[in-house]
Amino acid sequence: MPTPGEIRRMSVDLPKEDTYIVTSAITIDAPLDFVWQNLPKNIDFSQVMQPYRWLPGARSWETSENFNETGSNIKYTMTDNSKIEEIVIKRDASSHHYVYACLPPITGFDFWQGNLFYEDAGNGKTTVVWRYWLKPNDNFLSKIVVARLLKLFIWKGYTAKVASGMKSEIERLYNRTNK
Repeated sequence: MPTPGEIRRMSVDLPKEDTYIVTSAITIDAPLDFVWQNLPKNIDFSQVMQPYRWLPGARSWETSENFNETGSNIKYTMTDNSKIEEIVIKRDASSHHYVYACLPPITGFDFWQGNLFYEDAGNGKTTVVWRYWLKPNDNFLSKIVVARLLKLFIWKGYTAKVASGMKSEIERLYNRTNK
């Protein structure tokens, strides 16, 4: 579990400059209230976080009792047996903004932070904009090489695949519960 200091350090606003940020947007065929209550709480992460290039997928996960409320967490066991713990930093129902962060399993980064912005797209659909920040360490190698190369060659493709998986999983869940 990250220490309280690490959680505070990860609890910051996205930077204005998006050098290390990847953005994906999806429109989900389900109403905002349903998506807000169920993404990410009730999705099958093994269908969403699948192996991509050299990155492992989620094999199993365990959530805290109050997941996905502020301060709760989800712990993944990845297909390579590594462990990743995400902490919910913010869940604001008035703005439909959800923020989570984790200490990454690879060196060169202070933390990774995901921001999900949910918006009613009309006609029973929801748009979710996912902005993922790879916060590099302050050393030159991490900033110039590790973070930029990971973003350009791996993370853009990975987040696009995960976003597509989130859309499919929420739509599957919505269709199953509304038959």
